[in-house]
Amino acid sequence: MNLQDILSSDLLMTIAYFDLFDYPLTTFEIWKWLWREDGERVSYGAVQNELEKNPEIKKYIVRRGAFWCLKGRENIVATREERYRLAIAKLQRARRVAHLFSYLPWIEGIAACNSLGYRNASTKSDIDLFIIVRPGTIWLVRFLTVGFLAMFGLRPMSEKIADTICLSFFVTSDTMNLEHLQKPEGDPYLTYWITQLTPLFGRGDVWQKFWEANSWIKKFLPNALSTTGRGTWLYGESLPSLTKVHDRELLSDYSMSVLVNNMVRRWQIAHLPQRLRERITVGGTDVVVSDQVLKFHDNDRRELYRDRWHRALQKLQLSHY
Repeated sequence: MNLQDILSSDLLMTIAYFDLFDYPLTTFEIWKWLWREDGERVSYGAVQNELEKNPEIKKYIVRRGAFWCLKGRENIVATREERYRLAIAKLQRARRVAHLFSYLPWIEGIAACNSLGYRNASTKSDIDLFIIVRPGTIWLVRFLTVGFLAMFGLRPMSEKIADTICLSFFVTSDTMNLEHLQKPEGDPYLTYWITQLTPLFGRGDVWQKFWEANSWIKKFLPNALSTTGRGTWLYGESLPSLTKVHDRELLSDYSMSVLVNNMVRRWQIAHLPQRLRERITVGGTDVVVSDQVLKFHDNDRRELYRDRWHRALQKLQLSHY
């Protein structure tokens, strides 16, 4: 297989992955999120040329306006445009909540994640936030933030999910490398998830450090670019009203906060829902409960997305799937 054949396959792999989420891509997004298992960077010009001039790849994909998608899937262009409008409203709501949480001195960073992270929210979507905290305070921060949301009826409930705030992923600033949370047979979802975070608040250079800690993703996404946490995404999309560095430092007694953290940890562990308790396993990656990582994804669908992606690639007759 020559270089052109490899690039064509990588382009199709990338478009097919985002098709799982009804998400057509622009030429720039295909280049930015290009899945390359050899880890080799490719120029934007090479990607553009392949998309526009290679007749073989045109057998599988089509362009509608600014977006590329698989043939027969042209309807997802309108879906993406509608979901983008919904996501912008949800991001404004997320920003307000992040601003309130930023007054807690133990929080280092807050980002919108999951479907909201890449502006693909539906009317029924909740607002998922990823929170980075100071070491030794993860249980304290969860206690205060979740308690605040519960007090004002903002937590997801079985009868109400849309526009509620979901806090199911916390890490400490000394454990920002998420590589150990990958699924053992490959984890494209987590790899892409990291690139699609939308920082809403950052103390100092925490987001730059987060990106450096997760540079391992470049083994698969060599063209991926980091977020600065200072008002823009480095790959071009300006979000001055949605991403803001907030450097307010509040006085706090660190030793006292650690003591309180230990107290509320015991209480929270004792009151974890049974469905989460049943999913806690040694080395597990769905539900993780520790003093460095709190991840409560009892409906983790990463393996499902990976397997559906591989089946889609088989239909496209890409060689090793």
